[in-house]
Amino acid sequence: MFEELTSKSTFEEWSKILYRKKRVRVSEGRLDNIACRLSLINKFIGQLPVDEIKPYQIDDMLTDLSQNNPNTNRPMAKCTLKDVRDITAAVFDILIENDLMVKNPAAGRELPHGNLYKRRRAITFSEQMQVISTPHRCRVCALLMMFCGLRRGELIPLSWSDLKLDTRIEVDINKSVYRMKNRANIFIIKSGAKSEAGERTVPIPLDLALFLKKEREKAVSPFITHKLNGEMHTPSSWKAMWNSYQCSLNAAYGFMVPRSKYSPYGLPKVKKSFTPHDLRHTYATLLYKSGVDVLTASRLLGHESVVTTLEIYTHLEKSMVKKSIDKFDAYVREIFKEAF
Repeated sequence: MFEELTSKSTFEEWSKILYRKKRVRVSEGRLDNIACRLSLINKFIGQLPVDEIKPYQIDDMLTDLSQNNPNTNRPMAKCTLKDVRDITAAVFDILIENDLMVKNPAAGRELPHGNLYKRRRAITFSEQMQVISTPHRCRVCALLMMFCGLRRGELIPLSWSDLKLDTRIEVDINKSVYRMKNRANIFIIKSGAKSEAGERTVPIPLDLALFLKKEREKAVSPFITHKLNGEMHTPSSWKAMWNSYQCSLNAAYGFMVPRSKYSPYGLPKVKKSFTPHDLRHTYATLLYKSGVDVLTASRLLGHESVVTTLEIYTHLEKSMVKKSIDKFDAYVREIFKEAF
C-alpha cells in the first residue's frame, strides 16, 4: 500500500500510513485518540492531494475547530487543538522522510487565540489543603496525582506493592489502563504506561509516604483505589467515586457553614470543582515553583517530549511575571495616592 502512494495521493490515504505506524508504538487508548483526531482532520482536508495542501488551509481548519469542535459542539480545548495540529504535521513528516515533499505545511502553525476551551488549571493553595484534610476514599488518589503527578490511567491499576514506602520511598509506574472500544465500562490493564517515557519511578514526598503507610495498614484491596467490593475500578465506578468526592468538597467548603452532601433537598454547586488532570497540572506547577529543572520535571511527569514540559513551564513563567507586574502596579498606585 505504501509503495502505491505518491504526492498526488489524498491526505486521508497518507493518514492511514501514520495510523499503521502508531499501532505498534503507542497504547490502545492513545491509538483510539489518534484515530479520532485523524477522522476529524479528514473532514477538512482528507480528500485533498497532499501536494496541494497549503498552510492557510491548515490555519482555516484550526480556526474552525477553535470555535467549534463538531464532536462536542463547543470550542476545542487548546491542548486538543495542538494535538490536531501535531498529528496533521506527523502525516506530512512521513512524506518528507520519503523525499515526496520538502516543506511541512502544518509544522509549527500558530494556534488561534480565540475563545479556546481551557480545561487545565493548578488548584489553589487552599484547595490543596482541602485535598489533604478531607476524609474520603478518593483522598489517596488525589494526593498521589497532586504530589506524584500520576495520570488517571496510571493510578487505577496501581497496587500497594508498587509503592516503596520502607526503603527508597517512591512509586513505580509500570502499567496503565485503557477502555475497550465496544465495551465502554471495562478497563483493561496494559503493561507499560501511556508512552515509553511514561514508565518511570517517581519519589514520594516524606509526609505523603507517612500518610500512605497508615492507609496501607487499613487496605482491604491490593488496588490503591478500587470499587466498594475491592475490585479494580470500571469507568462508571471511577466517575461515581470522583463525583462523590467533588460533592463532599462542595458540601464541606462551599458554604459558610459545612453541610451534608446527603441533604434531601440537594446542594447547589458552589465550590469550583477540579479534574484528575488538574491535580497532575498542579504537580507540574509545584515542580516549577520548587525550582525543579525542566528536564527532571519532564522525566517525573512522564512526558514523551521535553517540549511538552517546556510549554507548561513557559506558560507558568508568563503567569508569574504578570503577577509580579500587578504587584508593582499596586505599589506605584499607592505612591501616587500618597503624593496627591
